[in-house]
Amino acid sequence: MAYLLLNEDENILINKVGESIYWRNYPQKNAQKTSILGKSVYPDYCATIDKNNKIHLIYKTSQNSIVHLFGKDSSFTSTTLLEDLDNSYKIANLQLVSEKKSYLFYSALNPYENTTDLIFHNFEEGTNTAPQSLLELPSLSAKYQCTIHDGVIYLLCCITNNNTYELNLYNYNILLNNWGNYETLVVSEYPITDFCFLTQFDNIHLTYVIEKYGHSTLYYGQRKNDEFISVEITAIGQKIKPIIFIYNDIIWINYLTSQILYSSFSNDGGHTFSQPIKCTLQNNTITTITLFGFHNTNLLGNIFLGYIDHQPNIAVLSQIDLDHILFYSSTNTELREMLKGSLAPSRSVNNDTSKVDSLQKEVYNLKELQKSITEQYNQLASFTKEVQYEGKKWRKKYQRLSKEIKDIKEDKPFNSSDHKTKEFIATDIKISELKTAELSSFDYDSSELTPSESTTPESNSEFMSVESNSTKNKDLE
Repeated sequence: MAYLLLNEDENILINKVGESIYWRNYPQKNAQKTSILGKSVYPDYCATIDKNNKIHLIYKTSQNSIVHLFGKDSSFTSTTLLEDLDNSYKIANLQLVSEKKSYLFYSALNPYENTTDLIFHNFEEGTNTAPQSLLELPSLSAKYQCTIHDGVIYLLCCITNNNTYELNLYNYNILLNNWGNYETLVVSEYPITDFCFLTQFDNIHLTYVIEKYGHSTLYYGQRKNDEFISVEITAIGQKIKPIIFIYNDIIWINYLTSQILYSSFSNDGGHTFSQPIKCTLQNNTITTITLFGFHNTNLLGNIFLGYIDHQPNIAVLSQIDLDHILFYSSTNTELREMLKGSLAPSRSVNNDTSKVDSLQKEVYNLKELQKSITEQYNQLASFTKEVQYEGKKWRKKYQRLSKEIKDIKEDKPFNSSDHKTKEFIATDIKISELKTAELSSFDYDSSELTPSESTTPESNSEFMSVESNSTKNKDLE
């Protein structure tokens, strides 16, 4: 972990090697010596630069004291903010932002309630105030991040709530000196292992990692106008450490996995991202490099990935720095003009809003059309079931009547127990098929034979005539 503090007078690198925290100027001058600022066996320290170009360094000493070192032009003053001689609070995870005042965050044990709390401590040079407990953290090493923008401190941290993991965003108004209501950006039933965010006007851009059964998934998220969108970047089987920054309206996400740096970018406002590729800059000592003090509005974000050699090397930014943001790089005017001509211009917010409204209206119309089609389909399905049911009924009737006709044609006697009603269908019985001997085998009374049962409406040439019917009736008597 290293800090690059940039200003018009001097550019300073603050880094920790072993137990020593040192600083030196960049670009490095001939025979320049490295100056030691403090010593500590603990890895926790943080640094920033305020609007007056004063450097602030806070670190935990070997005697468990929290020391604030501040100054300018190689002249520093130190003061002790907190002493914890027996290390009962186990203070860790220091982070610092500065404007006119300095605002310190750290995690500490609460020995009275046996919890781990996030502590907020604001102070000025030479003065000290009481620390304030903000919220409960899952552990001392729980990840959180803070940044300052337009007089507001934004704090993003991960907490657990009823067996779920939440990324909550808190804000502190410096002028009013109070904390506002928090908002939950991400909720997951699986652990959120890492994240990084930045502010752009009223928008929040972040990247975060969700781990599910040892599988890490990297996401990009954006909160804009009280709406939150999320895009999956990649999913792999190793741990992921991500950072995010915006340069010339392009959103860059870098991440470190298995000591290999990858990058992905979006030039459409975060709606889509490129396939991750290996970065040009690779090293086996990749660490977090925090950048403070730059005033170029083309660059948004403070946290980067890189390594310290003869000079700080930052992944992606060192290769695409067209504005001389990094003090050791030169301005490539030709490349900058070429990229400006090839990249699409930024879209106005009004155009985006009108397009969103138009798309929302189109989506509503499509939903209504889908609803109407679904209703018609349900009606058609119901009608189809009714037709199938009626068809089954008429098919059974047809089969039964066909069987009865077949039995009559084969001269089989009727079984009155099987049928409630038997009707002679005169149209299907030819006179040649009726024999007197066979008719005499039926035990019908002559009084039961009505004219309707012995006559037929068909032609006289093919069926029995009225006269022949009378003769047959006499014989039956």
